[in-house]
Amino acid sequence: VVNQRKNKEVSISRRRLLLRHSILLLGAIEQDFKQLL
Repeated sequence: VVNQRKNKEVSISRRRLLLRHSILLLGAIEQDFKQLL
């Protein structure tokens, strides 16, 4: 049971990291678009 909980926490933190990365990527892409316009 403890192991399952740990796995869940790991997957949640991994998802948060992915989310942060995608937000940063989107922000960078947005900046590039503004420079192109």
